[in-house]
Amino acid sequence: SIFTCHIKQIFILKKSLEIFKLFLLTNINKKHFFLKNPAKQAENMIVSETGTIMNFTTYLKNAIAKNGSNPYVFGSLTQNATDRLNNLSMFSSASEQDIAGIDLKALLAAVEAADVDVEGATGDQKALNDILKAFLEIKDVQQAADADGDGKLTDAEAKEFLAKIMGNDGDTATLTMADIDKAIENLGIDLNEIANEAAEELLDEEKIDETNNNPAASGASGGGGVSGAGSSSGASKSSATKEKTTAETVAEIEKQIEDKNAEIDEVEANAEAQIKEQEDAKEKAMKDAGVSDEEYKKYQEEEQKLEKSISEKDKEISEHNDKISNNEATISSNKNYIGSLEQQISANKSALSGISDDAKNAADQKQSLQSKIDNLSQEKEAKESENKKLEEENKKEKEAVTKAEQEKKNYETKKQELLSKTLTSSEGFAKGVPSADAAKIKENIAQYDTKITEIRSEKEQKVASIKSEIQDLNVKLKDAKESEERNKFLRDNSPNDGQSVIDLAKSFEGKSQAEMREIMRNAGYQFDDGAWCADFVSYIASQTIGEDNLADWYKNCNRAYCPDIMNNAKANGAFIGADQAQMGDAVLFDWDGDGTADHIGYVISINDDGTANTIEGNTGGNVSGSQVASKQRNSGNILGYVRLT
Repeated sequence: SIFTCHIKQIFILKKSLEIFKLFLLTNINKKHFFLKNPAKQAENMIVSETGTIMNFTTYLKNAIAKNGSNPYVFGSLTQNATDRLNNLSMFSSASEQDIAGIDLKALLAAVEAADVDVEGATGDQKALNDILKAFLEIKDVQQAADADGDGKLTDAEAKEFLAKIMGNDGDTATLTMADIDKAIENLGIDLNEIANEAAEELLDEEKIDETNNNPAASGASGGGGVSGAGSSSGASKSSATKEKTTAETVAEIEKQIEDKNAEIDEVEANAEAQIKEQEDAKEKAMKDAGVSDEEYKKYQEEEQKLEKSISEKDKEISEHNDKISNNEATISSNKNYIGSLEQQISANKSALSGISDDAKNAADQKQSLQSKIDNLSQEKEAKESENKKLEEENKKEKEAVTKAEQEKKNYETKKQELLSKTLTSSEGFAKGVPSADAAKIKENIAQYDTKITEIRSEKEQKVASIKSEIQDLNVKLKDAKESEERNKFLRDNSPNDGQSVIDLAKSFEGKSQAEMREIMRNAGYQFDDGAWCADFVSYIASQTIGEDNLADWYKNCNRAYCPDIMNNAKANGAFIGADQAQMGDAVLFDWDGDGTADHIGYVISINDDGTANTIEGNTGGNVSGSQVASKQRNSGNILGYVRLT
């Protein structure tokens, strides 16, 4: 059709501009066009035996610029991309210790390096994440680093490979861009070719949505399409994934906790093995120094009693810390829930204040909202009371930990005193050896106990670090286990039960595109003849929820464009799963599985099998043509749900 032809022309022009922008970004970085000094033109290039190739700094800058181009302001970058380019410009080098602190497996699994940036990370640390992810994602680099050739690059393999290339620039203590450039040259990698392939992929990544002209694509005649001229230009292209059930989420987190506990078992087993080595070495040293078998046996009996007391104190400390950790997890989970309760209370109060006394059923509406406010407030008080009780428990638990740690320290001191006493009273210890040398031997033997104490301390630090991760997982686990009950309570006490939204939407069921155009335009609302599903959602929301009660992000985004609705909903915490969705929430669909929102409607209810009952504009119905109609949609086509308030 002429309409589709125009869309394609616009799309081709837009993609040409995108490629030209990438071309400019690439060459501005190289300074090819703005420097008169030919020597300076090679500033961002490497000269090798095979010729001149792009260096890794330029390659990474281009990648950040390509992925961070602002789809709404031609030639500009998002703030995140700008920040990451600034971080990269300040990066100089990274030590082996810097790299050791990064979970490379998680980094490679992340969609973006920013996803694993820890809170409070410096610009250097963020830049290092970007550098390592981009470098290790190069296919030839992965193959070189995969030591066992199993096709899976592990954290250990990646770190071993990085350690090997550290000396490429002559300095084995740090990893620099020069090290990476030399590694790329040695592997014969052409970054120009990789960058060009990435640029060409831009033409393939974006697709024109033609569901308005291809009813079969939407699963019904006249199926709804994107609310705009084409599919997402610059929207996220991550693959659409099926929403996990609560049971699946719980099982996944429990498995992660199980794996972390296995890590603790491994740390403790390694520590015990090291302690045994020290004990065996101490026994040999004592006997070599003249302590008799009988004297050592007596010493060992007393030492084992003290070791048992130390182990008991370790267990006691661990039990107290576990209780503290579990309480902290519950407190954190409750705080998350309290935050949701407070938001719901605020929403109800806002809705209550917006009811006019002369409105229809004003008294009933006010009574209903006040009842919900009371319910939410009581729940909030109950959780706050629970947290206060747990905090008091933790105070006592921490006091018990302090006491047990001191008692453990006393046993360790007694153990040292026992060793000193045994050596001093031994008839054969350092016999015939000058007193100064005897003192030195005694000091050396005592070092074994000192080393054992250090091993225990290091073990405790590692275990504490892993338990901290387990505590975070326990928060997620508690949230997941209680999500259904909590979300139901929040839905039941929502200021808008969604019924008015669905009632108005269903009142237009069967209305054709032409009829809805006349209704909405006469009311002063936008109506896009090409794709009006999002316009329909906006119109219904404005008429029922009211502009003042809609979320700010929704009021300020492009309400006629599904990808913009999804991106803004995600950025503002309004993109939710099936377990949180309620009647009157918007629902986004993806017809071709590319992760881009193609269509939008309202959810009426969600069935046990995951299908959703909906009411939508710009879809097929009982008569031919685009219209308002009720649907039952498969979960595989649902990207997620959106809370508009």
